[in-house]
Amino acid sequence: MASPVISQRTGQDPSPAGSSRTGSSPTSGRSSGQARSTEAGTADADRAVLVAVAGGDRTAFAALYRQFSGSVYRMVHSVIRDPAQAEEISQEVFLAIWREAHRFDPDRGTVAGYVSMLAHAKAVDRVRSAQAARRRDEKYIVKNVDRNEHHDPVLERMLLRDESVQIRVALGVLTAYQREAIELYYFDRRTYLQVAELLGVSTAAVKARVRGAVVQLRNRMVAMEQECA
Repeated sequence: MASPVISQRTGQDPSPAGSSRTGSSPTSGRSSGQARSTEAGTADADRAVLVAVAGGDRTAFAALYRQFSGSVYRMVHSVIRDPAQAEEISQEVFLAIWREAHRFDPDRGTVAGYVSMLAHAKAVDRVRSAQAARRRDEKYIVKNVDRNEHHDPVLERMLLRDESVQIRVALGVLTAYQREAIELYYFDRRTYLQVAELLGVSTAAVKARVRGAVVQLRNRMVAMEQECA
């Protein structure tokens, strides 16, 4: 018995030699229908899980995390391009889902679409926040930093040696950004470049923060000495 001629296109029904059948095969139609049925079943199951999460079901939340954690990370990383930040933002996405699952509207899309949209929004927010921080740093440099200003050598030696209790007290006048920069630069003995990489800002911004901090510390030290006099 002659073997049927097998089409090179995967998934197409084999036809006898010389046959001129056209149109979709019954098998192809059944496969498409089964795929649609499977997708609908998955979407229904996802909605049921999210409803349970909205009700505070931790087991359902764990299942949701297992299902979408990989796709969420990939989405965030495609925007951020930094593995550590992508991991952090991914956790924020699932925290938001845990808190706001009750806001999901099944009439507006699938759970997969909702999770993907939330992940993308969180990643874009982080990028915009970083850009805004850089712009603030640049404005600060332009308005407040005299590039010819010298540091106070006595104060710098005290910072490097960390030998004054007054310095620790005076640090309280600094902003969070200034304190972070000066502790990394002086106390941890890091370079401007290393501090910039750790904080995710420019080297110029780090210099501006350190210079501004030194000025404020010097003024505070003078005021403290006058108070004690």
